Amino acid sequence: MRNHDRSCFLLLWALVVLGCSGSGATVGDPLGTDTVTVSASVTTLGVGQSSVITATVTRLNGLPATDRSVSFTFQANNSGGTLSIVNENCDSQGKAVAIYTAGSLLAASAVQDTIRVRLANDSSAAVVITRTGGGGSAGARIASMTASTASVDFGASSIITVRVADAADAPVSGEPITFTLPVRNSGSPTLFPAAGTTLLTDGAGTVVVTYVPGTGSPAGAVDDVVQATLANGSTRAVIISRGAQPGLSQPAILSLTANPSTALPPHLEAGQSSIITALVVDTAGAPVSGAVVTFSIPINASGSTLLPAAGTVMRTDSTGTVAAVYTSGNGSPTAAVEDILQASLPNGSTRAVIIRRAGQTASQPVITSLTALPS
Repeated sequence: MRNHDRSCFLLLWALVVLGCSGSGATVGDPLGTDTVTVSASVTTLGVGQSSVITATVTRLNGLPATDRSVSFTFQANNSGGTLSIVNENCDSQGKAVAIYTAGSLLAASAVQDTIRVRLANDSSAAVVITRTGGGGSAGARIASMTASTASVDFGASSIITVRVADAADAPVSGEPITFTLPVRNSGSPTLFPAAGTTLLTDGAGTVVVTYVPGTGSPAGAVDDVVQATLANGSTRAVIISRGAQPGLSQPAILSLTANPSTALPPHLEAGQSSIITALVVDTAGAPVSGAVVTFSIPINASGSTLLPAAGTVMRTDSTGTVAAVYTSGNGSPTAAVEDILQASLPNGSTRAVIIRRAGQTASQPVITSLTALPS
């Protein structure tokens, strides 16, 4: 009987070894038994609104898989939506996250986008998001979006005010507007009324919400993004910075700037570039050299690109700075859209900057041929 048990053990061990070395093996999952599920924070939303897509990877024994990577792709993208990857590698809870932003294609109709997540062993799952159509005033636009303070401490708040106007800059009352928190680096920031609630502008064309930061990543200064969206697709965003918890300060990103600046007109056109520079300092305010910085584009409405590519790990120079080149894209070419560029440190410190790409209102000259004279 003992020999039989030993033979069974050796056979099982051989199967495990073969599973690890065979062509069908997956990294960290030799038997290919991991499974993945996916969920969306919001499954019905309007043009320009966002939903957090969460993939959860589970081992055969039901425990979370922490050493796996997940791919996020569109199985169907009828709205022209975008996906911004927050983390492809699973965290300590076996979760990977991306941010979906609904596009403006077929804006008058309700359409469905399907997002699929997949593991290396081909286990996959999908979630369907409905992008609603129509609604709102065709000429209404978000003329301005401001925060009473752009930098808050733990427990403090900021008042976000949005003004909606028509093409003649006259206020539009009774216009439905929705606020979201597409970037939540402070952990669990809150809005009052709650994010996702549809509000109506008053007689002055304004609507107000209160933002309170979360307590995540307490040792670092972080940025959250508050976004406002009209039913017709007009959007604006504002960045709120939350400082580190007193007594827990570590090296932090002091500033993230764009040059040329896009805070004032003229805005960037499609294909134009801006230098994005991050400055990292220590607790005494001195520059930190060799700090690891990662750039990302959590909201990429224009289809922009970064050089080096988003997600590339970079290090600060002797002045504590590191830079990347942003180039605006030509997505939704007739609309003025906003991209969010973000820089992050491993300790959770983040900063973000808004880049506004102007819409193309008239035909632009293009080179249709190139000839040499004499031929």
